[in-house]
Amino acid sequence: MSSGSSAKKKRRQFSLKEKVDILSQVDASKKQIHIANEMGVAPSTVATILKDRQNILELHRGSQLAPSRKRLRLGNFQEVDAAVLTWFKDARSQNVPVSGPMLQEKARQFADALDITGFEASAGWLHRFRERNGITWQVVSGEEKAADAASAAAWRDEKFREIIASYSEDDIFNADEMAFFYQMLPDKTMHFKGNSCKGGKQSKVRITVLLCCNSTGTKKLKPLVIGKYKKPRCMRNVVSLPCDYRANSRVWMTRELFSEWLLKVDDEMRSAGRKILIIADNCSAHLVNVRLTNVQLEFLPSNCTSLLQPLDQGIIKSVKAHYRTRLVQRLLINLRMKLPTSINVRQATEMVTGAWWSVTSTTIQNCWRKAGLVVMPSESEQGSEESDASGMWQEVVERLAMDASVTFEDYVQCDDEACTSAKLTTDDIVSAVRVTLCSLGTRCSNQALLQETRVRCVPMPRLLSLNQSPQYSDRAPTTGQV
Repeated sequence: MSSGSSAKKKRRQFSLKEKVDILSQVDASKKQIHIANEMGVAPSTVATILKDRQNILELHRGSQLAPSRKRLRLGNFQEVDAAVLTWFKDARSQNVPVSGPMLQEKARQFADALDITGFEASAGWLHRFRERNGITWQVVSGEEKAADAASAAAWRDEKFREIIASYSEDDIFNADEMAFFYQMLPDKTMHFKGNSCKGGKQSKVRITVLLCCNSTGTKKLKPLVIGKYKKPRCMRNVVSLPCDYRANSRVWMTRELFSEWLLKVDDEMRSAGRKILIIADNCSAHLVNVRLTNVQLEFLPSNCTSLLQPLDQGIIKSVKAHYRTRLVQRLLINLRMKLPTSINVRQATEMVTGAWWSVTSTTIQNCWRKAGLVVMPSESEQGSEESDASGMWQEVVERLAMDASVTFEDYVQCDDEACTSAKLTTDDIVSAVRVTLCSLGTRCSNQALLQETRVRCVPMPRLLSLNQSPQYSDRAPTTGQV
């Protein structure tokens, strides 16, 4: 009888996601026999999954395999695979198309950089690499956008729900950078619009600002402003600023600055007895190694950041609108008094911080709701506040004899394409991959290099996660807005 009953149990191969779900059910004190009956498998199948718990959870945490993957085997050249995947993810975070031949060429380059012999970036390797990581090719244009929307929805419904399970809405945060031409006056709008500002002379009149807020708008962290000079003249006798200020020669966010900021936030949360989740995009500056106790850092999927990042849904735009409204007000006063208008870095830090505090919780909630990451009460679904500068703008256009077609919105968004961080280099990827794989307990071919690498932490969070991809072409550095 029992043998006949067992014969009816069909062999079933579970995906990585399904195995993690089974482990979660066991952790929730659900009996293995009940899980097996619901799944239509023998109890021994569930027991086998439990025995492989550590491997399953490590693969899931490191996102080394696609959630739909059923065979939990990594390739024979894990370091090459991880490096190519990291490069692929960085390229896709810029919405850059990627092709199969390009992946093969990158694989050869990384094999050389990692001193790995015997590796061949064959068509077979490419096929297996794509299958392991769930990569599919899409036609660039409307079909790609549809794929990105589908990826965003899948991440929202599966991965994100799992991530936020142990957090309240007040403890879920989003962090993102914005590039800012703080001195730019309205009559220069069309000159700056669309400029990526990759570290040239315009970096002297720009700042990068890191913003972070929770999903309810009840907590906005102090902005981090990055300028060009460590001690500009205008700050020589300044005792304190309303924001944190750091310097970088190209005015970019770097991994060092982001690590320092994360550790500071972690200290603050530990002192407050609070644990929070921070969601960020996976630009190169965010791929850091830091030991965090009260902050969990999670990355958005690379090819749909523009759809999922709450700060990109209107919060950053609101900050810029408030700042430039203040600047237009100052400009008008000076124009009426026939005085010049100039802004230094100290004044810019004060004004941008004031603009940040002016963004209402309603605007923040609406943007989180637009990203689909939280469900807000109906009263929060009112239109967000916008800084109304239409009357002042018309006077500015007339006084400066500007092109009447230039709108205040053009002025607000003129620096949206300016980059906020450097591209990920081959050396960056090689170093990060070695540290990550060794931390995960997998093979590391160069222990000497690992010892030389100064790492404060555990594996970089979700370094190897990815989504779907189209074809590849060369790319520019990270942009502040999509």
